[in-house]
Amino acid sequence: MKHQAFVGDVSALHILQVPQLASHILLAGIGSQLQAYDLADGRHLCSCPVLQDGAHIHGLHSCAAAGGAVLTVHGDHFAKVLSVASCKANHGLSFHEVLDFGRQSSWTMDSIIFASAAADAFHAALGLSNNTVLVSLGLRQDAAHLGFDNEEQVPVRFSCSEQLLLYSMALLHQASKKEIWAAAGTVFLDVLIWCFAFENGTQAEVAPAAPLLRLRGHEGSIH
Repeated sequence: MKHQAFVGDVSALHILQVPQLASHILLAGIGSQLQAYDLADGRHLCSCPVLQDGAHIHGLHSCAAAGGAVLTVHGDHFAKVLSVASCKANHGLSFHEVLDFGRQSSWTMDSIIFASAAADAFHAALGLSNNTVLVSLGLRQDAAHLGFDNEEQVPVRFSCSEQLLLYSMALLHQASKKEIWAAAGTVFLDVLIWCFAFENGTQAEVAPAAPLLRLRGHEGSIH
């Protein structure tokens, strides 16, 4: 890909595999857009506007789905879930919006998406700089795998009992216990580890979770 020139700063990279395509796809977040490249020959496949104009994509996470993949995209105060599939047009790749988390008052830190126990259903989580996590449960593909039924979805908000401003956050899904773990790097140079059982969130907001661990001793902020 040395011969390809990027226009703007590349703020996020992700390698994606779509089963119907022979090669892997490199996704590059440049400004508010996703650029897709074929890793086999470096060809630019397509460009997809995702976030609001002026926002910058900072993170991507994907999960395999029937007929393609689902992808979380976050940056600045915004986050979306996209479905990715092969198609005859657009150089063989198509993106469709599944869920828009809307503008958040806090910065988006991390996002993940993973399959649920139910067939063809997914959960998406978005970590925010106020040490909270939004989880959209049960994004479900229809019988033809053409879209998702999430009209009644209201993201559940999980929070840490210590509401601190964060420099960074990393989310991890632990499938065996149906939990999401959060590692939160605070402005006070601590890293707080907390977790929650995401399928217990049946209301718009649940009780805060206390930190399980507090890591100290490092110097500088964690990004």
